[in-house]
Amino acid sequence: MGLTNYHTHCNYCDGSSPMEAYVLEAIQQGFSSIGISSHASTPVQMPWSMGRRQWPQYLQDLMVLKGKYAREIEVYAGLEVDYVPGISWWDFHGSAIKSLDYVIGSVHLVDAFADGTPWEIDGDHPAFMKGLNEIFHGDVQVAVSRYFELMRWMLMLENPDVLGHMDKIKVQNIQGKLFSEGDLWYKSEIDKTLKVASTMGTIVEINTRGWYSGRVDSCYPSPWILERMAQMKIPVTISSDAHRPEEISAGIGFAVETLLGCGYKSVVVLENGKWTPQPLNNGALSLLENSKGSQNRIA
Repeated sequence: MGLTNYHTHCNYCDGSSPMEAYVLEAIQQGFSSIGISSHASTPVQMPWSMGRRQWPQYLQDLMVLKGKYAREIEVYAGLEVDYVPGISWWDFHGSAIKSLDYVIGSVHLVDAFADGTPWEIDGDHPAFMKGLNEIFHGDVQVAVSRYFELMRWMLMLENPDVLGHMDKIKVQNIQGKLFSEGDLWYKSEIDKTLKVASTMGTIVEINTRGWYSGRVDSCYPSPWILERMAQMKIPVTISSDAHRPEEISAGIGFAVETLLGCGYKSVVVLENGKWTPQPLNNGALSLLENSKGSQNRIA
């Protein structure tokens, strides 16, 4: 298993640096490939998303980097696209989306407040609680079930290559005060979502950002979910959801150990433009010894 990461955010959205900085960091750390996946523009412009007018330049910059560093690393053009009910990705983003090497599909926005402002499920906790109370009348089961329902619709209607941070909504479940992952209704939502992912052939990422930033105690998704995924033979890829160049390998060692413990024997990576299985074994950890933050949390 070589070092790879296809979930990164540069300064076209809410990342800290130009995309070239991520490529150079990846080369320095010995990566075999790196993907840039800025947040796509959204119907209601969000502070963290790319503006629609930036789209042509974003693609052009990626094509330049592909050629410039072709002898040193494989650079892939990606995008993290949000699902919004009733708005087709193809209609909203146009045919240029076909120029991408892959798309990560994610759900950050769940319905809206009375004034039309989208409710962000991974923003600050007071804002999350405001939406929970005003939109869902404080019923966390209805709110979380809606989150996973939208995810399933996204998988079926848009068919992204990769499902991003599947259970990210758990970041709001501080000390388990809102719900238990052992609740039957929650397990049912997970199972229904995994069945759709399996049917659609979706790759599910194991995303380390919540863990290395200290917001949650495990990756997205939780180990018990990964165990079910392994039994269902759902393919996985490892990502750090980096917002700074130095985060590109953050938590990857932890993700490898987690996957091995959950029964996974391989991950998929982009190789010559194709999603390709690579063996996952204890020897893979030796590749991470010199990678920044691969085993540790980052401030």
